[in-house]
Amino acid sequence: MLPVPEEIESVIQAKDAEDGLFTEWAVHSALRAAADKVGDVSKDLRPGALAEMMAFGFMPAFDGGGEDPWRSFFRPMMSGTLESGEPFYSPDIRQADSSIVEHWAGRSHSVRHPILRARYADLVWDLGRQITQSSQRDVELARAAIDAYLELAATESAKHTLDRFQWAKRGMSLAIQIGDEERTDRGRGALLELHHESKFRADGTWWPRAYDFLISSRRTRLTDAEREALVADLETTIASCSEAQSGRFNPHDVADAGRRLVAHYTRLGRPEDVRRIWEIVARAHEHHASLGTAMLASHFLAESLEAFKRAGLHKEVGRVRVLMEQKIEESRGEMTEISTEVKVDAERIEAALQKLIVENDAQTLANIAVEFLLKPDNLRREIEHLAEVAPLMSMLSRSIVSDNRVVGIVGAVADDILGQQIQHGLQNLNFNTRLLDRAVKIAIERHAVSPDYLVGWANQRGLFESDTELLRAGFQAWQDGDYAKALHLLIPQVERALRAAVGAVGLPVTKAGRIAGTSVAINMGDIIYDDATIAALGVLGPFLKIHFACLFCDPRGWNLRNDFAHGLLSSEHVGLGAVLWLVHSLLVLGCWEPPVN
Repeated sequence: MLPVPEEIESVIQAKDAEDGLFTEWAVHSALRAAADKVGDVSKDLRPGALAEMMAFGFMPAFDGGGEDPWRSFFRPMMSGTLESGEPFYSPDIRQADSSIVEHWAGRSHSVRHPILRARYADLVWDLGRQITQSSQRDVELARAAIDAYLELAATESAKHTLDRFQWAKRGMSLAIQIGDEERTDRGRGALLELHHESKFRADGTWWPRAYDFLISSRRTRLTDAEREALVADLETTIASCSEAQSGRFNPHDVADAGRRLVAHYTRLGRPEDVRRIWEIVARAHEHHASLGTAMLASHFLAESLEAFKRAGLHKEVGRVRVLMEQKIEESRGEMTEISTEVKVDAERIEAALQKLIVENDAQTLANIAVEFLLKPDNLRREIEHLAEVAPLMSMLSRSIVSDNRVVGIVGAVADDILGQQIQHGLQNLNFNTRLLDRAVKIAIERHAVSPDYLVGWANQRGLFESDTELLRAGFQAWQDGDYAKALHLLIPQVERALRAAVGAVGLPVTKAGRIAGTSVAINMGDIIYDDATIAALGVLGPFLKIHFACLFCDPRGWNLRNDFAHGLLSSEHVGLGAVLWLVHSLLVLGCWEPPVN
C-alpha cells in the first residue's frame, strides 16, 4: 500500500478502532481536519494522502442524486465549469491511477470496521475499472462490500436508521448486480427486518423505504407472502394516519401510502380498492384543510378535490369545490400588501419620451409601438438577474388568486420561463402605463392624431379589409373617455386583426368544431400558443406571443381578453390603462409585415 502521512493514518486507525456506528462523512471531516494540520505533504506521501482524501470525498448516490459524470455509484462532491469550458469535479477520478486503486483494495483487507471495509471495497468495484482502464473486476471485492454493508444494516442504532436503510439497499443492489442469490436474500431479509423495526415509529417516515426498493424489480426475489405483508402494513398506515381523532393523524403519510396502494391495486386490476383508497386520501386532505388558515385550506382542498375526482365521487367533487371557493375568497383577507417605492427622474423620463416624438407622424407611432412592446430577451435577462440576486425566490412557485379561485401558477425560473416572463411582463406593463399615456398624449398634441388616422395605421396591411367602422368607433370612444365602450369594441378587433395576419401567411384560420363536420374560428390562444404559427408570423411573432399572452390571454398576466369574453372583467379594470394598451396593441399590429421568402 502507499505510504500515508502520520496524521492522516492516525485518523484511519482511530476510526477503525471504534466500536459504534459512524458515517463516511464523519471520516471525511476528520481527514479534512488532519490534512489542514499537515499542510504541505512531501512528494513521496502525496499519493497516499490523495488516496485517503479521495476515498471519503466521493458522495454515494444512495438515492440517485448528484452529478453523474462516470455512470457510477460514487460521484463527485462538487462539480462546475472552468473558464475554459472544461468540466470540473472534486474529487475527480482523473487524479487517480492504478496505485491508488491498489491502495484501496489493500485497505479493504486490512481494516476491521465495516464502514471502512465497505467504502474501500466498493470504491474499487465501482470506480477501479474506469481508473485503471481495465476490463476485469474482482468479484470478491463486491462480496466484501456486500457483507460489510449488511453487517452495518444489522447493527442496532436508532440514530442511524436512515443510514442502515441505505447500507442495506446498497448491499442488496451489489448482490443483484453480481447475481449472488444468497446475498440477495440476506439483503432482502435485512431490509425487511429494518422495516419491521421502524415501520410505525413516530420519529421519521421510514415505512416506505423497504417497500419502494423491494417492489422495484423482480430481481429482489420478494415472495408473495412478503409482498402481502408489506401491503398490509401500507393499509395499516393509511388507516391509522387518516383517523382524524387519533394521535397519528398525518395526511402526508396518508397520501404517500395511498399512492403506493393505488399503484399496487391498479396492477392487480382491483378498481374498487383503487376508489376506496382515493376516498380515504380525499377525506384526510379535507380534514387537514379544516385545521389551518383559509389560505392553507384552499391548497389542501384542491388536493382533496382531485382525490375525490379519482375516486369517482362527483357529488363530493362539487361539494369540495364550493368549499374551496369559499376558502380562497376568505384567504384574500389573510394576504398582506408588499410594496416598494421607486423614485424616477421626471425630467429624464420626459426627455426620453420626447425623443419618441419625431417630425414624421408615422415614425412617431412606430416608435411608440416598438418602445412599449414587451421584448422576450429583455424579460429573460431581467428574470435571470433577479434569480442571481434572490436565488431562493427564483426556486419558488406562485399561485395567482382571483376572487374565489386560483387562476394560474407561475413555476420556478428553471421550470417555467414563459410563466416568469408573463408575470414579469405584467409588472412592466403596469409600471409603463403612465409613460405610455404621456407618450400618446404628446403624439396626439404634436401630430393631431385622429381616430381616422389610427384606423388607417392599424389597417396598413389590410387586416381589417374595408370593414373598419367598429375599429374607428373604438378609437373614438377612447378619445371621448368612454372606456367601457372602447374595451367592448377594441378587444375583438385586436383578435380579428391577429387572426387575419395568420390567414395572410397562408395558415388556416378555422379549427374543427365540437359537432362533427363543423368548424369554428381560431382564437387568440390558439395563435399565441402555437409555435409554428408564431414562427410563420415572422420577426414580430415572438414579440406578439409574449406581449399578447401577457396582456390578453394568459391568467398569469392581465388576461384582458379572456376576462372580458367570460364576464369576469370587473369595473375597476375598465379604465384608461386597459384601453391604452389596446390602442398600443393596434399600433403594433400596424407595424406587422408578412415575412418574405
